[in-house]
Amino acid sequence: MRHVTFALALVLATGCPGPATGPTPGGTYFWRVLSSTIEFGACSDEPTFRDGLRPVPFTENSFVVYRVADDGATAVTQDCSRLDAQSCVTPAMPDTYDISGFELTRSETFKNPIQNSSCMLSQNVNETIVESGRSMTFELISILTLTDSPTDCPNVESGLKRNSPNGLGVEGCVITRKLTGELK
Repeated sequence: MRHVTFALALVLATGCPGPATGPTPGGTYFWRVLSSTIEFGACSDEPTFRDGLRPVPFTENSFVVYRVADDGATAVTQDCSRLDAQSCVTPAMPDTYDISGFELTRSETFKNPIQNSSCMLSQNVNETIVESGRSMTFELISILTLTDSPTDCPNVESGLKRNSPNGLGVEGCVITRKLTGELK
C-alpha cells in the first residue's frame, strides 16, 4: 500500500497532462470535410431566393486548413498543395479566427444590391469552428436584413412574402450551413 501511495504522489508531483485547452500554438490543422448541410429558419421559400442557396460543396479531397498563431490567440486559413504544413501558404485574403478554448470564431457583414431596387440585402455571417478531439464542426450562420432604403425595403419584403409559398420574407432570415470533419 505504501508503494501505491508513493507512486500516486509521484504522478501528482510530476504532473499528468491536464485537460486539453484548444489548438496548439504554431500548429497547422487539416480537417477533411465529411458532410455539408444547409438549414433555413424563418426564411422565404420563394424559388428565385432559394435556388442559389445550397450546402457548401465538397469532394473527398476538401479540407478546412488553418494555422494557429504562435501566441495561440488567432488562427489564419491556409492554402496547401498537400497534407503537409511545409506546403502551406497564407492566401492573399485569409480569414482570421479568434480562438477561445476549442472554438475558433469570426464575423463579417456583407451588403448586396437587390435588383431593380435601392434596397440592400445585408448579411451578418458568424463562423464558428468547434474542435472535439479528432472531429470538428464548422457552422456558418447568416442573418439577413434589408437596409439602406426605408421606402424600397418594405416593398421588397412584402413582394417576397407575397410570392413565397410559406408566406415569409428575408427580414430576420437565418441560414445555417454546417460542415463536419475529421482531423488528418
